[in-house]
Amino acid sequence: MDKLSPWFGATPQRGQVIVFKDPGNWLNGEDIPAPSSNPVVRDFQSVLSTIGLMPSASDQDLIKRVIAVGGDTVTCKYGAPVSVNGVALNEPYIYPGSTPATTTRPAR
Repeated sequence: MDKLSPWFGATPQRGQVIVFKDPGNWLNGEDIPAPSSNPVVRDFQSVLSTIGLMPSASDQDLIKRVIAVGGDTVTCKYGAPVSVNGVALNEPYIYPGSTPATTTRPAR
């Protein structure tokens, strides 16, 4: 995980996996691990977290794959793979054989 690149102006690119702080309280109600009771360990973890070498014990981070960037158009249709700028994403790690799930009907 790289938390340093954004400090130097790097922007996310398609296909990258990014880690970021929960901006909208999506993880509300999830358990947050308690910081270490040992002050030396707690301070060491805090320093490593500040420079991006360790996740913070008090933060709730999200991990997501970037599928589109500014200016891209993302389309999601029932029974079809997600597409970006009219091109279907190749995501064999999500659906066996790259076949989208069609077992449930979409909400109307």
